Amino acid sequence: MADAAFSLARRARGDYFLRVHFPRVLTGQFRWWMAALLAPLGLLSAVPSAEAIAQLPPAISRTVEFRRDVQPILEASCVKCHGRGKAKCGWKLDTREALLQPSESGPAVIVGDSAKSHFIHLVAGTDPDSVMPEKGTKLTRDQVGLLRAWVDQWLKWDS
Repeated sequence: MADAAFSLARRARGDYFLRVHFPRVLTGQFRWWMAALLAPLGLLSAVPSAEAIAQLPPAISRTVEFRRDVQPILEASCVKCHGRGKAKCGWKLDTREALLQPSESGPAVIVGDSAKSHFIHLVAGTDPDSVMPEKGTKLTRDQVGLLRAWVDQWLKWDS
């Protein structure tokens, strides 16, 4: 069964890098926090390829408001599996803090850098084997562009 967050090959290479270079100190969530730090430097293969980044729609150019713009998308497409007490693949989208927690597949979002955020690549469908949502209507390019702007604008979240 394909891992919904990373292709198995990319995940295995990232785990291999961490096991070889940090064999004893990195376990569990600490390893995923280290992955979040190393990924922007290009040291893990979990970083999206240049081809995947080129497939992304552009981020919208206006200020994004969570309640008006983002929350309706998350409610319609994400929280059935990743909210209200559910955490498929370890991802929850109930709160900003929950989204920022690394899951069993690693960090979902790199705040301020939507092009390298795995969450954005999942909803954009840059990897045909890992597209979210798995069931139902896929997000439009405009919706992905809005989510990209939200991540680029530091993931502001109204409670």
